[in-house]
This record gives sequence, structure tokens and C-alpha cells, in this order.
Amino acid sequence: MAITVFLSPSNQLHNIGSADYGSEAQRMNQLCDIVESELERCGVFTEREGNEINTKERVEIANKSEIKAYIAIHSNYNPMDAAVSKSGTEVYYKINDKESARLGREIFSSMRDVDGFSGRGMSASEILTEINTVVVPAVMVEVEYHDIFERACWIMENMYEIAVAIAKGILTYFDVKYKERDQQKYYRIQVGAFTNKEKAEKLARALINDGYPCLVKYY
Repeated sequence: MAITVFLSPSNQLHNIGSADYGSEAQRMNQLCDIVESELERCGVFTEREGNEINTKERVEIANKSEIKAYIAIHSNYNPMDAAVSKSGTEVYYKINDKESARLGREIFSSMRDVDGFSGRGMSASEILTEINTVVVPAVMVEVEYHDIFERACWIMENMYEIAVAIAKGILTYFDVKYKERDQQKYYRIQVGAFTNKEKAEKLARALINDGYPCLVKYY
């Protein structure tokens, strides 16, 4: 049976990180692009919504979908009034749910393999409604604290490695083997971007008719 997971990268455009990090939403969506690619390359399908879809709506969509797990991907920050600045990867899982805890453990354990990893551990969360209102196993990965210069740089310098680690953790949870990439390079070409779905589908049909396999993806 096909496995589909729901990926929910941060949509918080107002959270700006240190150095050249940019916004949390921008950076986590870039990270999620890689996670999505790695999962689908290994045979696990993904569902995902754009930044304009808020958390509540994402959960509603997820709960109506044929998904097996829900993974929110964020980066963290210290409140302005924090007495001590924190840093390190954190994974939160749905409270009182053993499968959510197991999914979180696999992801956290896999992320330990990334050079420079610093972990704050795992915990069940009572206050994160995004993961506690999902009907399937659900976790939130707080990749690092983006307001700490060194840790923001760690994220930026290890985007691929972090994403692969998250994907490997998800695959391990589902007992799906990770396929190592071969040495052959592939080049992706984007032909157009549309706000109108019908126009996108029209171009896709034209390309297919001309012998160019393609698909329409919504971001």
C-alpha cells in the first residue's frame, strides 16, 4: 500500500533569523523542498500546502486526506525577554501517542548524524495544537534556533544534510529503505509559474503532447 505523509513547513514570514537566514517560512520551505524530493525519490508520497494556508486549515486538510503521518518543520527562536538564550534541535510529538513518539525518535536519532548537530531532546507537547489535533502520528521538528548566529549558519550550511536526515528518519519509521543517490546529475527545468490552475494545466498538456513529461505542482 502506498504511503503518503503530510509535510507542514513553517509559514511564519515575520520570524527573521540571524545572518542571511531570511524568514523562517522561506528557509523551512526550502528545507522541506529537499525532504519532499528525498521521500518521493524513495517511494513515499507527500502532501503539502502553501504559505497562504494557515495551520488550522492545514490540519483540517490533513485529517481529510489518506495520510499516514504529519510532520511540521520549523526553526525556533528565543523570546526577547529570555534570560538565557537556548540552542539545539528539538522534536515535539503528539501527547499520549506512542506512534508519534516513535516517529519523533527516528527523526531525532537520524539528525544526530549531521555534522555540528546539537540536540535539546524530545518531548510530548500539550500546547502545540498543530500536532495534537491531527488524527495520525504527528511531530514538530524545531530544526535549530535561527536567532543564534552560529546555529542559523549551521542550518544554512547543512540544508541538504538536515533534510536528508529528516527524510531518513521518516523512512525508517515506515520501514522503507533509503535509496542512496547515484553519481549521475539531473537538471530540473521550470517552464512557467501561474496563479491560474487552468493555465498551468493547459501548458502541461501542451508539453506532454510535444513529448516532454511534466507535472503540475502547487506551492
